[in-house]
Amino acid sequence: MLGLRMLRTLKDNGGQVAVIFAMTIMPMLTLLVMSIDFQRTTSTKSQILHELDSAVLRGARYIQLGQSPEDVRALLIEQVEARVNSNPNLFCKPLNIQFANRNRELTASIECSVDTVIGPPAGPENIMFKEAAQSEWDVGLLDVAFMFDISGSMDSNNRINALKNAANDALNVLLPEGNESLNEGVRIAMVAYDDMINAGEFFEDVTGLAETRWYHATDYYRDWKKVGEEPYMKNVCKWVIPRTCSKYNESGKCTKWTGGKKECTPTPAVRDIREPYGPQKTRTIKRKIVSTCVWERPGDYVFTDFGPTMKAGTQPRITVPKSNLYDTDEIIYNASEIEGNPHGFMSAAYAHFWRDRPDHKDGWRRAGENCSGIEPLALTRDRQKLTKYIQGLKTRNGTAGHQGIAWSWYLISDKWAHIFDGDSEPNRYDEPQGNKALILMTDGDFVNQRFKNEHGNSDTQARALCDQIKAQSRVEIYTVAFQAPSKGQKVLEYCASNPSFAFTADNEAELREAYNKIAGSLSELRLTQ
Repeated sequence: MLGLRMLRTLKDNGGQVAVIFAMTIMPMLTLLVMSIDFQRTTSTKSQILHELDSAVLRGARYIQLGQSPEDVRALLIEQVEARVNSNPNLFCKPLNIQFANRNRELTASIECSVDTVIGPPAGPENIMFKEAAQSEWDVGLLDVAFMFDISGSMDSNNRINALKNAANDALNVLLPEGNESLNEGVRIAMVAYDDMINAGEFFEDVTGLAETRWYHATDYYRDWKKVGEEPYMKNVCKWVIPRTCSKYNESGKCTKWTGGKKECTPTPAVRDIREPYGPQKTRTIKRKIVSTCVWERPGDYVFTDFGPTMKAGTQPRITVPKSNLYDTDEIIYNASEIEGNPHGFMSAAYAHFWRDRPDHKDGWRRAGENCSGIEPLALTRDRQKLTKYIQGLKTRNGTAGHQGIAWSWYLISDKWAHIFDGDSEPNRYDEPQGNKALILMTDGDFVNQRFKNEHGNSDTQARALCDQIKAQSRVEIYTVAFQAPSKGQKVLEYCASNPSFAFTADNEAELREAYNKIAGSLSELRLTQ
């Protein structure tokens, strides 16, 4: 009886339950839909914020690579709006891009709405939201030295022109046009080497010698007199087929002839017979050299960045050097030959009278006075100077890579601040925001050296220099071996700060890619997000 009574009660209340259910289902559905709308909006906002974060990072990089703010703004708007418009339920106002702090701060903001699922009258038609992202970076200081191989082999396969193009690419990354605010902390130095370095305006400071100097010697001789004549056959030669010049030096003089044919004909001639007479005599003879050519540094400071101590103006330059290295009774012919080389001088071109010539013929011998006309370029951010230097590269002679490495180091060393002073004064090694780098390049083996017996060959000296440079933790070494043989590649691989900093290139495209990667890496080194 009890069960039957309960059944009737439920049946009588059924209508009331249905009414209650009907009254509660709509709010429940509305809450469910609102939850879905909230989740959709939250997800969409997260996607939009991700797009903005990515956009400001890309924009910062575009600015760092030299693109103008106007171009970057247009590019980012195009990229972001293309992604936004792919969502049919999302409607956004135009992306707003703002630059501040001399283009070192980039802000991207956007206002969007998402259509709701249920819409009016149960809820709003859409949900509005606004997102923003910002990227900012500091500009550090960067001193970088380019080392260019201009040895004779760079004249083949158009290598020298490929090098010029690659160097210009790197210059455009490191000192981009159109965004000068990013260039203020960057300075670039350049040095070209063959078998010597032309110290140019720095010559007197780094050698202790005057650019124009006279070498003296004592000549021992006797007078001569004619005692007769004798016949002999003299070869008279003529060019029956003219030869042609295939290479000229900086002054336009031919340094390499090719082709042609010469024929020689024996021809009767008469010469004097002479004999010395009288006592032996002495005389002082001299030879002038006007040259700024230098070799590597001998002595105690050979593998260091020790700066020469006798600054021009504080000490007189030696204008009358010794003519013979082994004649200790005369003034030293090369300031760098003082025992131990305490002033840290480079070894310079010189002349010496190499033997007595009683027949009065010229016995002078000169060494190293004819080097490249391309002088080192101290640190500068002047694009015109740097571009002119690159375009002026010309090939000649051998490959003294160790000298190029040494001078690259000197150009950015704070120990040479008294030599490369003024606007070219290198930053201190301990500068908190400072970075220093070398970019070493060759297409051959390092084979030319002045002091091989004392310090090892060019390859050995190069490695010793790189060891000391890398001991300065603030100097990064990048290397580029361009169509170089195995030994040349190995010495550059040894010198690189780490294996990823050593590049090889077999053609111009690869060379330009290498220089672009190095320049990009250096840009990132000084630009911190």
